[in-house]
Amino acid sequence: MRIGVLGGTFDPIHRAHLTIAACALREYGLDEVWFMPAGDPYFKEGSPVTGPGLRLAMTKACIDAFGEPRFRCSDFEIRDRERTYTAETFRKLHELYPGDRFYLIMGLDSLEALPKWYRPELLLQNAVILCALRRETRSGNETFSGKGALVPDRDAREIPVAATDAKDGMDCASAKEDRFSNIKAPAECAAPAGAKEGTENERTPEEDAIRFFDAVRVLQEEYGSAHPDIRQLHCPEINISSTMIRDAVLNGGKLESFVTPAVADFIEKHGLYR
Repeated sequence: MRIGVLGGTFDPIHRAHLTIAACALREYGLDEVWFMPAGDPYFKEGSPVTGPGLRLAMTKACIDAFGEPRFRCSDFEIRDRERTYTAETFRKLHELYPGDRFYLIMGLDSLEALPKWYRPELLLQNAVILCALRRETRSGNETFSGKGALVPDRDAREIPVAATDAKDGMDCASAKEDRFSNIKAPAECAAPAGAKEGTENERTPEEDAIRFFDAVRVLQEEYGSAHPDIRQLHCPEINISSTMIRDAVLNGGKLESFVTPAVADFIEKHGLYR
């Protein structure tokens, strides 16, 4: 199977996470996407993080209620009880499921920071990287292969015919024919009153494309022996962050545009972020 993994603290999980996962299912013909909350995230040292049990239960409530059968909530990193390092997670997944292929779904900032992660060469050996970019950055279906060349994403050896029926550039978040239509469209994902937009939201798709290829070149130069397979994942832009949601709760703002009803109910029931 082709399995996408979307990791993070999920504190809380929100509509942008669902949108990115839906786009990965569509664009790469994935069989499943695993939402994997981090157990003890080293990158959050010094920052308050909701306990792993609550974050896992909230993620599971979201995925169960959403109803997409190819979405899974995984307790793999939380159950591991060790400090969360993505490279070790994918090494273990590769050993446990040798017949499956794993795709790590990440954002552009994470791709650029990957050389600073724990053992990036180990991660690149065991995962295909899907980097989420604004869909306007598409310049044909392109991916950067470990051989240093741009090659088509939709290689017939990789993607089954059934997965290629959608047109290139499809807006995965607003598709009408399946459960992906449950996800709010980008225009509806407005920031709560008083929220400030940073430079992250002022980037253009062209700037994202340049940053993507610059990041790929760095990884290829540093870890070429790992044969990195790094591909563009084309998504609509949705301005949502977990920090924005926590601030909205603290300030009494509405959450409907940011999270699903199941997550909003969970936050209210457990008194989170107050």
